[in-house]
Amino acid sequence: MAGSNKVFLDFGTNKFQGVEAIYKREKMNETWDVYTFEPNKLLRDWGVNVKPTVEKRINNTITQYPYGIWNENTTKTFSSPAHTDNETGGGHVTEIGEQYRQNSVPIRHCDYRQEIELRDVKEIIERHKGSEIVIKMDIEGSEYTVIDRILECDLGQYIKTFYIEYHARLFVNQAEMQKKQEQQIQDLRQTSNVHLWH
Repeated sequence: MAGSNKVFLDFGTNKFQGVEAIYKREKMNETWDVYTFEPNKLLRDWGVNVKPTVEKRINNTITQYPYGIWNENTTKTFSSPAHTDNETGGGHVTEIGEQYRQNSVPIRHCDYRQEIELRDVKEIIERHKGSEIVIKMDIEGSEYTVIDRILECDLGQYIKTFYIEYHARLFVNQAEMQKKQEQQIQDLRQTSNVHLWH
């Protein structure tokens, strides 16, 4: 996985929307290595025919990994919509969803279960230290766990720019998660450029 001096890590690739948007925003080119991480097999299977089109539009090769991001290497149950054409997101780690409000969109629509692989964010970032790293993270509530890991391991020093979609709105304890989000952003901004992603 290591190689280039410029690396784009897309955590929670879904349907490649973030790849094209961040690529353009950051003015990336073929000198960048692009890695995508999507644990949802339904979305990966759907994306087989989409990936070549996206690669052509960005004029670069995308390397895909079939796992999600966590604070350790493990496997967990994942909840998602049963159909990839459902505009409800790519799914979430089931134990995270257990903390969601019962009337939230993911709870109403994510009734399909699969076992997924999760990889330690520390290993992934350390593999690229010394490179210019840009990260997009849209992982449906797991961002709190992953960013805690980034902060406790002082990994922010390796990340130039960080685009994060937070999902406090989904949680029962929304106010508490919002407060945690604000603290995480403040801590990350000590070392990285941080942008909220939607």
